[in-house]
Amino acid sequence: IKHPDYDEHDGLTVHAIAQAVQRDPWDIFFEIVRSEAFAMPQTMSRANKIKAMQAPFTSFDTDVGPAGGSEIASHPRGYGSFPGVLALYVRDLGALSLEQAVHKLSSAGANEIMALDRGRLAPGLAADIVVFDATTIRDRATFAQPGLPSEGVRLVIVNGEIVLQDGHQTEAKPGRVLRGPGWL
Repeated sequence: IKHPDYDEHDGLTVHAIAQAVQRDPWDIFFEIVRSEAFAMPQTMSRANKIKAMQAPFTSFDTDVGPAGGSEIASHPRGYGSFPGVLALYVRDLGALSLEQAVHKLSSAGANEIMALDRGRLAPGLAADIVVFDATTIRDRATFAQPGLPSEGVRLVIVNGEIVLQDGHQTEAKPGRVLRGPGWL
């Protein structure tokens, strides 16, 4: 927050700040917005999220940039989006089957950006693989602590090279930027 009246409340929700200073949340919101603060809205209800993710044309992405920079200015989905889908919406709520979720998290998204060598396991395609424990996978990132790593991911392979094994990053950096048809 770049507003001197609210600096001590950095990282809290607008509602929590309003309660702390005993003011209307909308007044606080507009004061903070005018001060060029970084805001991460939480706007969709769980029911609406489920409805959207069950649509046959939906795929998942994070729309989060590189994980560098300030953790305070990070969105929790940068660290826990996909594990969060698998834990909450597949395992806990049963809103999607594991197969549906894996499809929406991999090939459906890759197809949308025309990365046709990604998202499937087949000879000649890039070997991008995530091995996870479906019983323990979960995201831990929150708006208050957006950089908490997820749990339950055992192995990540990018372009055929191991980049994460049992929660530890390797030195391998085989990835490359993928740009879809909308890139200018």
